[in-house]
Order: sequence, then structure tokens, then C-alpha cells
Amino acid sequence: MLAVVIPTLGRPNVILSMIKRLQEQSRKPDHVVISVVSKTDIPPDFDVSAAGCSVTLLTGPAGSSRQRNLAVNWLFAEARFGTSSDVAVFFDDDFVPRADWLAEAEVAFEADAQLVGLTGIVLADGAGLVGYTESEANSIIAAGQPVLPARDWRLQPGATKGLYGCNMAVRGNFLASVRFDEALPLYAWLEDYDFSTELRRYGVLSRSSSLLGVHLGTKESRGSGRRLGYSQIANAVYLSRKGTLSRKQAAILIVKNILANLAKSPRPEPFIDRRGRALGNINAGLDLLRGRLHPSRIVR
Repeated sequence: MLAVVIPTLGRPNVILSMIKRLQEQSRKPDHVVISVVSKTDIPPDFDVSAAGCSVTLLTGPAGSSRQRNLAVNWLFAEARFGTSSDVAVFFDDDFVPRADWLAEAEVAFEADAQLVGLTGIVLADGAGLVGYTESEANSIIAAGQPVLPARDWRLQPGATKGLYGCNMAVRGNFLASVRFDEALPLYAWLEDYDFSTELRRYGVLSRSSSLLGVHLGTKESRGSGRRLGYSQIANAVYLSRKGTLSRKQAAILIVKNILANLAKSPRPEPFIDRRGRALGNINAGLDLLRGRLHPSRIVR
């Protein structure tokens, strides 16, 4: 079985576009699981039976990790999923995969029995920019040339240290023992790196140059800058203590984000709440000194 899992929150039009993109795949998914928080997360007139593929809607607590885990648990319980021939694909709702993404992923897992997880090459990533329209994404994919700087790690095919959360695939039997860490709430910053570190114990993670797509970086229904700023510190410290992120890696990430937020706060990008992130960084630093720093504090 090839299943696609999509967590979404507050972006009904975006998830509708994603379903249409899946219908255009040369290899149609056997099942699509959309994990939402409430019925308002999908269009009011959305008809599951008319989606063109088998679709299940699940409702549960907010948070990328929780919503993905809810979908995976459903697959194991209800869809007879979990063998070495099964593949779970995790897409962000604003990711635009090339029409052969699923087909190429399936071929890759069939060809390499040691392959545990797979991610593609993101030709353009709007997450840290103003974002891309779907029309722009289609043009970029048609050209097949990366828009991001060549030094970006997401452009390097072959062996990889981590799967990029907006587009990744995992062999089904390994999901029986690996889940997304629900201690990382809401946006769950760094959850894909943590998840990748856990998966790497079982086999090979790889980045394929045959899997191309564009991450739109849709800003609709994004979380607050202050919460993300807190997560930039708290999540890195938490994962360092957990052992899935080294102290050096955590320190580099923390310093990099603090400096970027402080330097750009006087004249922030219109699409990034730099001042909110900087304030969140400060709040996290104070909590660290008080001995109460934890990712879950952003929901309090």
C-alpha cells in the first residue's frame, strides 16, 4: 500500500488544491489520510467520495506531530498497513510534487531493501520567503532547475542526514516503532530532524534527484512569531537533551536564529514576525535560566 498523510490546520482551500495535485499523480495513492483539528479545516462542500481516490478524514488535537501520528495509528489499525512493502508519504498541505513523485518513490523502495526513508529535492522553498503561487511552482517544476542556492543541503541528492518534513516517505514496517515526538507541539519545529534520527537506526535514509517539487510556503494560518521564537530555543535544547541533536548542532541553530531575529527586527521582512520571534527567544532564554524551559510551554 502507498498511503499519503497530510496534516492541515485552518487552510481549507490549500488542502483542496493538494487533493487535486494527488489526483494528477501518475501513480495514484492507495489511500490518503487528512488529519485535521476541526471540520473548518476542510471546505464545507468537500466530498470525500468524489476525491478520485480513497480519502479518510481524521479529527484530533492540533500539532504537526500529533496529527501525523493520528494518521499513522489509523493506518495500522484500519488499513492493514505496516509491512515492508508499504510506504507512507508525508506531504505538507502546501507542497507541490512533480506528477511522478509517488511513482518514483515506490520504485526507489522496491529497488533498495535497505532504504528506510526517502526525501526529494525541493527546487524552491517559500517557507523563508514571501512564498510561491501554484502557477509559479508548476513553472519551476517544468523547468527542473533549482531556485535555491546550490549550497542548500536540500539540493544534494544521495545520502542524507535528515528527511525534509514537507516531502518524505517511510517504509511502512518501521513506523511500527517510530513516531513523531508529541512533546514538540503545534508547528513542532525540528520534528523532522528528530524523526529522521530515530529512523536512521534501522537503515538508510536517502535524498532522490528523481523526486522533485516546490514548497509553496503558504503563510495563511501560520502560528505566532513569539511561539516559534520560543520553539527555536526550547526544541533545540530538548532534542539535545534527548540525544537526537548534538549539543554543537543545537548551539549553532540557537545562535543562528537569535542573531537573525535580532538583526532583522528593526526592519523585518513583511512575511516574518521577527520581533515576535526575538521576544520568543528572550522568553525561552529566561526560562532556561529558571530551569523550566520545555517545548510544551508555548501552548500555555
